[in-house]
Amino acid sequence: MGILKLLAKVYFNKIEVKGAFPTKASFYISNHRNGAVDGFVILSVFKQKLISIIGKNLTNNAFMKWFFGGQIEIYRKPQNMEEMRHNRKELNRINTEIENGTSVLMFPEGTSHLNKGLLPIKKGVVHVYSSLKNQEMIPIGLHYEKGWSFRSNVFIQIGEPVKLSGEEIEERMEEIKTTLESVYDDEYNDVHTLFCWEKIR
Repeated sequence: MGILKLLAKVYFNKIEVKGAFPTKASFYISNHRNGAVDGFVILSVFKQKLISIIGKNLTNNAFMKWFFGGQIEIYRKPQNMEEMRHNRKELNRINTEIENGTSVLMFPEGTSHLNKGLLPIKKGVVHVYSSLKNQEMIPIGLHYEKGWSFRSNVFIQIGEPVKLSGEEIEERMEEIKTTLESVYDDEYNDVHTLFCWEKIR
């Protein structure tokens, strides 16, 4: 965790956080703006233990496995029964990790982009939420001044815990999208809005 904080301090000019992470271990969801950098940014400001659900492709060499090791690694598109069994085994860790004091982070869009708006929510996050013993999620909104630029500013908005009320998968996907939109400002595009808390819902 120390090296992540150091790297974040070097790479980014400033990371501002509004809201507070709960002291108890929880299940978090975040919009996905900037690839693997998103998880790296959140991990760098998180005070308790946190692991992310990541694509297994991120640990396909020794350095990346060292850097991202210990996360919940899944095949994004499992091709066979072995890969499906691997995914089930990894996802079954979530409740155990939370019970043991480790929070879990997931990106419901599944992939990242720096354009405005959210990408479609993947069904996988609904299945994960439905499997939680404590069916509650906390949204995180990530905002980059210039996501592609060295020494950019970053703003992180932490929302309140949410429980989904929908019964059908599509209803829950829409609720998750609305939840993420509540902490994400689509108009954030320069350093001047970094401190305009009023613009963040």
